[in-house]
Amino acid sequence: MRKRYGIELKFINEKTLQEIKKWPISDYTDTIIILPSKRDFEQLKEVLIDKNLYENSYVLFELNTPTLTNLSNDYGFQSSQNTFYLFLDLVSAFTIIDGDKTSKEMFVLQLDEYIVAKSNNIYFVDSQFNELVQKIATAYGVKITYSTSTK
Repeated sequence: MRKRYGIELKFINEKTLQEIKKWPISDYTDTIIILPSKRDFEQLKEVLIDKNLYENSYVLFELNTPTLTNLSNDYGFQSSQNTFYLFLDLVSAFTIIDGDKTSKEMFVLQLDEYIVAKSNNIYFVDSQFNELVQKIATAYGVKITYSTSTK
């Protein structure tokens, strides 16, 4: 899971493409360009605002070989390179750090309807459900830890 930075453009035309080709864009969709560094993101954002091309910006999680759910597209998107990104301000990431096998399996089964995606043993849920997730973990005797790099 890596943090990435996305900028949504109002529109893309040939002139816009020429402007953004100068930047180290790591990925894109039809309206969002993704940059690997916050510094480049901030600089390009200012350029696009000045040129009246800027629509919105996002901090994203880039997921490696994720398991997606029916909720995934409500919290993220797939890029032109088939990479899936989640909007950081909408989700929380946690890992299971302790509990017996059966308890962990039952915990995950109980959470099924809340899980947005899973990648490398990291689970993503809507941030508004953090307290609920913790209560369910406690009920099953499972210990979880939220990723400190999520906010």
